[in-house]
Formats: sequence, structure tokens, C-alpha cells
Amino acid sequence: STATACLTPETTICNAFSSNGMWYSVVGDGQQYTASLCGSSYDTWVSVYSGTCTGMTCVVQNDDFCGLQSQVSWCTTVGTTYYILVNGFGSGAGTWTMALSKSNVNATASVSTICAGSSTNLTGTGGTTYTWNPGALTGATVSVSPTATTTYTMTTVVGGCTITKSVTITVNPLPTVTA
Repeated sequence: STATACLTPETTICNAFSSNGMWYSVVGDGQQYTASLCGSSYDTWVSVYSGTCTGMTCVVQNDDFCGLQSQVSWCTTVGTTYYILVNGFGSGAGTWTMALSKSNVNATASVSTICAGSSTNLTGTGGTTYTWNPGALTGATVSVSPTATTTYTMTTVVGGCTITKSVTITVNPLPTVTA
């Protein structure tokens, strides 16, 4: 509850409020994250920052996404720490619940080790459109027949975030038959 939280005045980076607030942090992994306060008991405000305590940058902020409650989504960078500030609009305070979720983009192969001359299917999930390289192949599922071990990179978009995932196909040479 922000009613018993410490006074944490927000700087003017995302907007200034005098209400009590609570800070949380999450480390990015290249996926899109969403912090939702929908269902909370008062008029909430949520802000997300990156940087350091002495040099914060506003990533995104919101008031009134779902009624009087707030929700934000943002693209993360692998290894970057994001600071989430939950407080109230104006001097609002009360009980809240934050649901933190992230996109679930994956790239998989039906078989990751094949013999030379064989093929395998690559499948992307969790995005909208998919591009596979090398080859500039498009589609959620594509068939590939590499002649040597190859790493395929899939690129997709989720909520404005460009996300890439890789899958490696190992190609074993055909066995040599001797008589």
C-alpha cells in the first residue's frame, strides 16, 4: 500500500507528484515488459526509468489506462536495469496490485542436428511477423536445408519492440561407406 510507503517525490523527469510511492526494479532481457496496476483501489500513477539514481531517464509513464489505474509497456535491453515507481495521481494513496509480465518470444527448431542434405523447420512464436536470416525467409514456420552448421536469427515485432532470437542448426556430414 502506498498509504504507508515512504515519501518518494518523483522528479520532473516523468512528472512530479507529492504522493508516497514505492520503487521496484527489473533487469531487461530483450523482451517487452508490461507493469499493470489495473484493479487497484485508487487513482494510480506508474513510471519506469533507466539509468542511475543520479541520472535517471524516463522510459515511460501512465495515468488512467484502465479507469483510474495505470499500465505501461516498454521495450527492454538485455542487462539494463529498469526502475518502476508506483504512486498516486496528485496526492492519491491506497492499496494496489502490480502485475509484471513480459512477451514470450521464442525461436525453435523441430530438429537442431541434421545430416547433410536434410532439412528442418524453424518456428517463431510470440510475435507478429517473422523474418529469418540468413536467407530473408518470412513466416512463423520456415523450412531450411543448410549445407553447414548455421545460426539463424529470427526478428519479430511485439508492441513496437523489435525482438531477435537465434537458433543454431548443426549439420553433420554424411557417413562414408567403405566396402
